[in-house]
Amino acid sequence: THQLILTQRIALAYLLGSSGHFGQPKGNGATTASTQQALDPETSVMLISKNEAEMLLQMLANAIADRPQEGPGGYAAGIFNVKWVVFAIRCLLTNTMNQLTFVNIMGSRLNTLLLKVLAEHSIGSDSKIDANTAEYAAFSLYLQSTHGFKSKFLPALYGSSDKLFAKILTSYIHKDDITAAGRHAADQLLLRSKYLAFKGIPKELLAMISESSFVEEDFYLSKKILLASESIIVEKRGVGAKPRDDIFDRPVLRSRAPKHNRAPWDNNANVRTYQNALLAAQDLSFGSTKVRHMEAIDDILIANNIGSSASGDKTESYNYWWSWQDSASQIQKNLARQRSGDSISILSTISSSGKKNDDDSGPLSFFGFTCGNLCAVDTSVPMH
Repeated sequence: THQLILTQRIALAYLLGSSGHFGQPKGNGATTASTQQALDPETSVMLISKNEAEMLLQMLANAIADRPQEGPGGYAAGIFNVKWVVFAIRCLLTNTMNQLTFVNIMGSRLNTLLLKVLAEHSIGSDSKIDANTAEYAAFSLYLQSTHGFKSKFLPALYGSSDKLFAKILTSYIHKDDITAAGRHAADQLLLRSKYLAFKGIPKELLAMISESSFVEEDFYLSKKILLASESIIVEKRGVGAKPRDDIFDRPVLRSRAPKHNRAPWDNNANVRTYQNALLAAQDLSFGSTKVRHMEAIDDILIANNIGSSASGDKTESYNYWWSWQDSASQIQKNLARQRSGDSISILSTISSSGKKNDDDSGPLSFFGFTCGNLCAVDTSVPMH
């Protein structure tokens, strides 16, 4: 029964989670009420249970090892293809609640299996794993890495002096058949690797498992891949932005710049709410129809800029206004106070800001903060 439900859930994930790289609708982004309800993280039909997540993980391990599942609800080897199991996971991970299920219940097991798939394609010679499968694995790792700053991401050996994690990704980036989405995922993982949590040993992952057919080899790379990795040279790359503490779990609001000094949060129809700044950054990242980046993308830097704008350090980022949901009302009060009787003072301040002085650190924002160099950080241009 559980397996039948999981199969149905996978079919729905293919339909709902494969529209965009983050599960967002294609085209102009418009969604119907029914689609919005179906994609809501807490009510989505894609939402999986703990048991279903465990079964899916077992299915992935079996598919990689090409072995059957014994016992009730078992299946023969080869019934579930590696490619479509990984694709199902990639689709299911577009639901943020599913991401947390894997993080909280599975620890770093999912990430270890996904990296093993990527290693087999990048360094090994497993014919079952093609370019699309590698993309699904890389993008799934990228989505889960959002939680890898504060929770265990991968066992310590992958981030050690041997730099196995970096070697696998470097090898993948240099593959002739790498896809654009796969390259973006690999680039983001390398940029943030310095800040991810590499802890524990693969053997510990078995201690967290009950009544399953996992074996220790499931969480280790083959000797052939380890030997081949010794000759991989990891080129020097720039380190990505260090994430702000407030971009992980503080809801943020987004709106177009207001007209006539009206508080943007007054009109709910024009405001979008995100669970955190990192999720907001996804809409402005790879494949975005809202902005075109003139320089290389760093998702953490985008999220940091959103957080900076939401905190009032600057007025606008990526052609939008931002506010933390828990402080939006205070911003509205400040704007109302300015509108009611302070217009002369504001005009005077703006006029005086045009005069050069030694302490001038940049243009004055509407909130009265100087922008400084932050005004130049946003390198995006609007898409019409």
